[in-house]
Order: sequence, then C-alpha cells, then structure tokens
Amino acid sequence: MKILCISDLHYVSRKGYEGDFGRKYNYGFEFLKRVLNRERGKIDLIIGGGDFIDDGNISFSIEDFRKIKDELENTGIPFILVRGN
Repeated sequence: MKILCISDLHYVSRKGYEGDFGRKYNYGFEFLKRVLNRERGKIDLIIGGGDFIDDGNISFSIEDFRKIKDELENTGIPFILVRGN
C-alpha cells in the first residue's frame, strides 16, 4: 500500500490576508492540486496531517476547508484528515 501524507498547507483563499511569517497563503491549494496530479494512480491512501487552512477562526475558513476536501474527494482515493494544532 502506498500512502501520501501531506500537511501544513496553511491555505487562505483571500488575497490580502495578513497572517504570520509573510507566507504566501494562497499557494497552498495550488500545491495540493499539483501533488495530487503528480501522484495520481500511484497512491492508495491520502493522510492529511493537519493545518490545511491557516486559521479556523476567520470567517471564510469553512469555505476554504471545503474546497480542499472537495479536491481530495475528486481524486477517488480514500483519505483521512487530522485537524492539526
């Protein structure tokens, strides 16, 4: 069995979000799509090790998480997501 483990995307969809460390928060989703595309057909399970979105308290964080979840579901590969810290 081949497992893809991915974590710490810290994705935020809205441009202009001011978080910590000067990160490029909007790149997280693009990174996820590229990894899933590159590994398609090679893995049997995806494990998400947490911190897919940067801040669960911002108003649109649920939308961002759903976008990530939908992308994972579209692969047809079973996945397990862990909340993170």
